Amino acid sequence: MLNYMLHFDGEPRDFERWSSRHNLTDWRWKDIRPFLTAVRTQTHSLLEISSDYSKITEALYNLKKEFSRKNWRFRRARYTIKNGLRHNVFHQFLLPSLKRRNLFTLTNAYLKRLNLVYIDEEKSEVQTILVGVMDKKNHEEYVFSVDVQCEVILCAGAYQSPQILLASGIGDATLFETLGMRQQLQLPLVGENLHDHLNLPLFVSIDTVGPTLNQRSLLNPLQILNYLINGYGHLGNFGVLGHIDSSYEDSFGLTFFGVGAVEESALMSISNFKQEYFRALFPRYHNSSQEGFVLISTCLQPKSRGTVSIRIPNTRWKPIIDPNYLREAGDIDCTIRAIRAAVEVMKSASFASLNPRIHWPKIDECKKYGPTEKDFVENMPT
Repeated sequence: MLNYMLHFDGEPRDFERWSSRHNLTDWRWKDIRPFLTAVRTQTHSLLEISSDYSKITEALYNLKKEFSRKNWRFRRARYTIKNGLRHNVFHQFLLPSLKRRNLFTLTNAYLKRLNLVYIDEEKSEVQTILVGVMDKKNHEEYVFSVDVQCEVILCAGAYQSPQILLASGIGDATLFETLGMRQQLQLPLVGENLHDHLNLPLFVSIDTVGPTLNQRSLLNPLQILNYLINGYGHLGNFGVLGHIDSSYEDSFGLTFFGVGAVEESALMSISNFKQEYFRALFPRYHNSSQEGFVLISTCLQPKSRGTVSIRIPNTRWKPIIDPNYLREAGDIDCTIRAIRAAVEVMKSASFASLNPRIHWPKIDECKKYGPTEKDFVENMPT
């Protein structure tokens, strides 16, 4: 999943909730915050989009004052970008430590399997790990075993961590019987309880020239010069300008993605849209000089839970990911609240000078549910 190099610290109340629910005494916000502060790249290494960056960010700044009565949090976009280039944990911490004698790094490698050894009937530990290194020149994989002296920290993300466990025979016996695999450890919840967010994009066109990403602005000589000299401007970030979060109880968010002209093949490749749906969501995809932005509505605390599974016990194959979006009715209600908030923002006095127009997607499968013609006219979906 792409994060566009955006930086977030996390929600303190999430850590408190996890600590309470799972009886994790050292997982409260006061315990975790020092580690997040230590791991975070230094302040001067974070690029923050200023309020005067464009007319859209100016409108967002004014909106904060206009909507001060609402329990909303307005956040500027912050990137792990330094001098126009990615600057993340690797650059800040790992790169300076590569010469340490007690650190060995292996690139172009895949963890293929964790091999367990049983200490007694109820306790096991990782004895060896099986690693595969691909020789790209000869298109051959060299596999070798690494003995574990102390402990293994599995940190491969929300998708590949369960994939590695399942490929190692650690998980539910039913899956391994289906795949004809030998089970090492019965842990039925491996691959379950996947939390993911559905981002619903709405394209908003505006009449004002200049504030958004399109072919004309990217090829502007001043923009190119600004990037080469200062590492700033349209070429120095990914276009996300800011965020609005509702109250923790409402749990929806809005993200402002300042892209006016959406290049079809580029965005389709990362958004996983079929062409007909892409063109319904971005009706002016063919206009390379279009001004506007994408307003992304999200339910921040979805109740629906998905799964991660495998087809074969090979970590070089893609895992089977089922996010199970909108299974719970509450997630649908939350998403609708987010969309209505987006409409309210577009109809605000702060955005009025941009003359924004939401382009509601007309998708055949959804015709009987709306939006209706009245919704299109009033900019308020039912």
